[in-house]
Amino acid sequence: MVGNPKRGKYTYYKQVLSSGLKYEDQVPSIKWQLNDSTKNICEYECKQAVGSVYGRTW
Repeated sequence: MVGNPKRGKYTYYKQVLSSGLKYEDQVPSIKWQLNDSTKNICEYECKQAVGSVYGRTW
């Protein structure tokens, strides 16, 4: 993001050949599902969560 983004939106910039590509989109709402899996990272107990957005599972 560049500058002062609008709340709830993000702007994507990419250089394509000799011109630039820019588009603005809504920040997606992800419904996270917490799993029982935990892991300690830098002394913090972290829980695994899974969510889907734009056809991908994260």
